[in-house]
Amino acid sequence: MEVPGSHLTDRAGVAAVSKKFTEELGWLFREQSSDFGVDAQVATVEGTSLTGKLLGLQIKSGESFFNERTTDSIIYRGDKKHLQYWLTHKLPILIVLYDLASDTAYWEQVTEQRAIDTGKGWKNGNTRFTGALSGIES
Repeated sequence: MEVPGSHLTDRAGVAAVSKKFTEELGWLFREQSSDFGVDAQVATVEGTSLTGKLLGLQIKSGESFFNERTTDSIIYRGDKKHLQYWLTHKLPILIVLYDLASDTAYWEQVTEQRAIDTGKGWKNGNTRFTGALSGIES
């Protein structure tokens, strides 16, 4: 039986993002066993205490997600059904783009203000993962 390359890329991306949130931020990463638009949840930690805040993550990895760049951002394009789901989700949702070649994660929170309608779908620009996820709206 053949394993699709995309499956391996997806799994490598989830594992790497888990490591970044766990080791660099000290947050608790919880992968979803059934992925229906949210790959994982993270519980934020301040010092050694849980804050009670959760974030949902949609993780995308692979070269194709980095084809469209500007000087300071990466453009993510998605379909409207996922956007609507994320906008109505009880948790703040982050799109996390993971670049395997540079071991770098880029993220942006999904909000109506950041989503640009493209007719067939939507797009937004992602910013570099800096180790401090400031500006998350709960």
